[in-house]
Amino acid sequence: MVQQKLFVNCLFLAMIGLLLAPISASNKIYFEGGPATLYELLYGPEPAPNISQTSPLRIQILQNIIAWMQQAEERGINLLNLPLIDREGVTICDLKILKQAGFKPIQDLGNLLPMILAEAKKRNIAISIPLDDLGYIVYNIRPYKEWIDSNKLDCQNIAGFIAELGEYAQNYQVELWINEQTFGPEYRQILSIACHKHRIRYLRYSGDWDGSSEVFCSEDYATYPINPEENQDDAQYLQHLVQWGSIHGRIGLSNLMFGIANACQKETGVLTVGGWGLQPGTQCNVAIYRAVQFAPIVYGFYPAYYSEAPYIHLQDAIFVKSFQYQRQLLPWLEKFGRKKDDHPKPIANLILDIPSNLEPKIKATVEEALFSSIEAITNAITSAGMELHVTMQTIVPNSQLYYIFTIGTSSTTIETSSAENRIYDISPTLLSLFPCNHPVFLQTALGLPFGPNWQKVAPYFGLPNEARTLSQDSQNPGESPIPKYITYGFPDSNLYSIHYKGFQMGFSDPAGAGQSSALHKLAKLDELAGGTQILVRGPEAQKSPALITRKGHYFFVNGNFIHISVSNLLANFMAEQPIFYRPSGVYLTTGIERSSLFSSQDTQIDIRLPQSLQSSIWHWQSNGTLYEKSPLQWQNQHLMGPVQKWELVIVAKSR
Repeated sequence: MVQQKLFVNCLFLAMIGLLLAPISASNKIYFEGGPATLYELLYGPEPAPNISQTSPLRIQILQNIIAWMQQAEERGINLLNLPLIDREGVTICDLKILKQAGFKPIQDLGNLLPMILAEAKKRNIAISIPLDDLGYIVYNIRPYKEWIDSNKLDCQNIAGFIAELGEYAQNYQVELWINEQTFGPEYRQILSIACHKHRIRYLRYSGDWDGSSEVFCSEDYATYPINPEENQDDAQYLQHLVQWGSIHGRIGLSNLMFGIANACQKETGVLTVGGWGLQPGTQCNVAIYRAVQFAPIVYGFYPAYYSEAPYIHLQDAIFVKSFQYQRQLLPWLEKFGRKKDDHPKPIANLILDIPSNLEPKIKATVEEALFSSIEAITNAITSAGMELHVTMQTIVPNSQLYYIFTIGTSSTTIETSSAENRIYDISPTLLSLFPCNHPVFLQTALGLPFGPNWQKVAPYFGLPNEARTLSQDSQNPGESPIPKYITYGFPDSNLYSIHYKGFQMGFSDPAGAGQSSALHKLAKLDELAGGTQILVRGPEAQKSPALITRKGHYFFVNGNFIHISVSNLLANFMAEQPIFYRPSGVYLTTGIERSSLFSSQDTQIDIRLPQSLQSSIWHWQSNGTLYEKSPLQWQNQHLMGPVQKWELVIVAKSR
């Protein structure tokens, strides 16, 4: 199926949403929790409920499920995860589509769904049904019992399954959700239409480009590993993130999903775990930070588990099972979450100029470069007080800033016709952006673009029509063409050394975590047009490469892997007035009413914010507990002092 343009899909689905609005209140905040698997559901929560072992199995299981609901109610969870099936081929409900596919009711249990929904209705708890096991079967991703017929789980039957759930939801007057992250676009569109028709809410983890799901939910598990090349702790941290599968759950990378949701006008959620790259209690800080940024409507904390001993992070599990959402989180969300009457922020449109038909080798380079650089790009935008909207080869009209991430060419010589070169032009859909009255930033995943469209665009940036692309030196395979550090004069006129080169998040040898530069590219800019400033150079003065250039309000960011520290520089270039007065390793979101930072490392800050001395400082430690008195202090509009890794700070004017 040919993927339609982002805005077309979003408009189509938004129109359906207006006609068939979900049954829940639009301003309601949901706290998600409950069992992750069917067997966890059946055996009940810990501590085990007091149930007579002489009771019939059906009664014991029902009481276990009711115990889950009671625990959820006590902890303030109002969206209970309810697995209905297992890939072992069993189910706890009597749904026609599942039976046709081969799922069998567990012996002596029968259909438990009516009683579960009746109990949920009584307790005013919404139910969210995970579909990932169905997705694993459809795509043969994970093993399943041989009697399950995956052909009976085609798009039409999945739509029928949603219709059956919708009938139950209507009969029992229960708010019903589905959640998944495995289905491809052909299924997602069917799920979207069926869910809207039957008034079921559709949550997708990590969102989707086609705008099918109603709620995009981030998976926030980790922060950017700062210096794995030189720091053993950072190298081990990166190794763990890859091992646990949480490398793509970095907070700065998840900004991308929120930006897509903004462009699609979708609601959002945040799921966070303490033991996959954070620590127990940090979930609170992440949730509150996201509330300041994007005001999600769904929040969920889950304990970390592992594929080998110790299998579960005990402290994380204890924290999650004892956490009281209504008491410990909701007041902060209501106090600091974004409000509808806040001053609107100017829109910054991040445009990913990436065609869908890339060959695998180029696609791998583009994805790795984007996954490394995206934290610097998105953090700069939110630091500068702008609203992030992310689109694919599409312009958001009336944006106040544009950042184009395009492919370019891998030309290592000026002979661009060489068979080894891969050449990509700027997308023709972006030509209407030029000339532009607002700042436009450009970065490439390879070298400079090449072609007729680029020839029209290049003069605006003061860049040549073609240039060599510098790659890893074959004689020194560990040597990147991108400078590791630069020295830059921040607004206080002090020179600081900061990271410039980012690093590849993937690796085959754990000992090489953060060491590889095989995919690194840098445009060799020998000549720049008159009037083009070099804002940032490499470390060797006049002989070093131009890294960030400016001609008027057109900026070029050179190098396909840039470090999160570069967000400090980019934010200062984007904002009307400088934000960072010294390098600061923080994720930052600024706004008229409130500003917030979440620290990715131990760091000193000197940050100019819209708030001032009259604004209070709230400062949480990394375990989610509030300082009695923050070590930070105001000097005019500058917030200054030390912040430790994974701490959260909010400053807000009195309303």
